[in-house]
Amino acid sequence: MQAYTVSQWFLFFFIYCFIGWVWESCYVSAKSGKWVNRGFLHGPALPIYGSGAIVILVSTIGVRESIPLIFLFGMISSTILEFVTGYCMERMFGVRYWDYSKKPFNLMGHICLFSSIGWGIFSVLLVRIVHRPIESVVCMIPVTIADIIAFGVAIIMTVDFTQSFNEAMDLKATIERIASSNQQIKTIAKRIEVATAFAEDDYNKMKEKLAEGRATVMNNVSKAKGRLTFERNMDERKGVKLATLQKMSETIVEGLKNKLMDEKYANQLLETLENEKVNLKTDNKKSYKSVFRMVKRNPGAVSRSHSAELDEIKKLIK
Repeated sequence: MQAYTVSQWFLFFFIYCFIGWVWESCYVSAKSGKWVNRGFLHGPALPIYGSGAIVILVSTIGVRESIPLIFLFGMISSTILEFVTGYCMERMFGVRYWDYSKKPFNLMGHICLFSSIGWGIFSVLLVRIVHRPIESVVCMIPVTIADIIAFGVAIIMTVDFTQSFNEAMDLKATIERIASSNQQIKTIAKRIEVATAFAEDDYNKMKEKLAEGRATVMNNVSKAKGRLTFERNMDERKGVKLATLQKMSETIVEGLKNKLMDEKYANQLLETLENEKVNLKTDNKKSYKSVFRMVKRNPGAVSRSHSAELDEIKKLIK
């Protein structure tokens, strides 16, 4: 392997990002039966594949004549990259964008034996077959032109990454808001149930109302698709929760009138309910578009800490 310029390394990275995107998008689309623009970014690029290719090319520099060593070195270096990337992304965004937890011999769901073997096979194919023609084409490009192309594509990918990063943070914030809201409703409902003699029936009615509202939203989801539908479904879901909170407030007021609740305790509950209503009403609609795009590009994403909330969002999108 000849020595490459920085721009040539960047071009290799971009090319393998694109090849990885083609592979992943076709694979996921075939599984889902519809086209999926797979990946963290908007554009046709998967950085994990570009990074993996560069790591493989660098780690196998001294063993190019031995296929077993290419397999071993490429597998180890790529597996380390995949684990570190997956771990950092989950810690940062609260979502796992690929998940091997159901695969045998996995480590924290970020890597698994099957994936590592795949990286090893990819390493051999890359070094012995794929990279040679790509190397020839890239090295034919004049240095100045290569610099210009690399700089231009780098700017485009940086802009794309910035927007995608913001969308991932919006998804994280939305999941956390839904989880907080769900937990708040459950907690308040239980406190009302304990505080009043007649609240058990009201609590059951609240649960029924919430279930009916969710059923209505899910029914609407099955009839229509798309971002605008997702935004409407999120609004309907918010309306169901606001109605549930209103019912809780009425239950507390009724308990006060019948002297079944301590006044100070009841006022605390009412204040908590009002705060929760304000939080729901001020929900940022601008984030819906970001959430829709990110989940559509990553249908297999999972969340260990908020799996129910992420599943709820996925159902509203389908």
